[in-house]
Amino acid sequence: MIVLFKMKNLPIEKDTVLKRIGGIFAQEKLLSMAKYRNRLVHFYAEISPTELYEILQKDLGDFDVFLTAIKNVLENPNKYKISVG
Repeated sequence: MIVLFKMKNLPIEKDTVLKRIGGIFAQEKLLSMAKYRNRLVHFYAEISPTELYEILQKDLGDFDVFLTAIKNVLENPNKYKISVG
């Protein structure tokens, strides 16, 4: 299932979207997750198995926080000034 978010005040940067939906968590974790995702995609040869293993062991719970934030947005789109469709 694909969920699309449309911000009511365009244009808007990805960082702004993350901050709106995630508050402090976004400032600390979601942005670093997005940056790490870019690193995985573009610089995958530089990532060691040990580094990836440590992230999976230490930070896997971040996905629960992220999913809770997304659920909150889906249940309260007007609060975040978005439309969901």
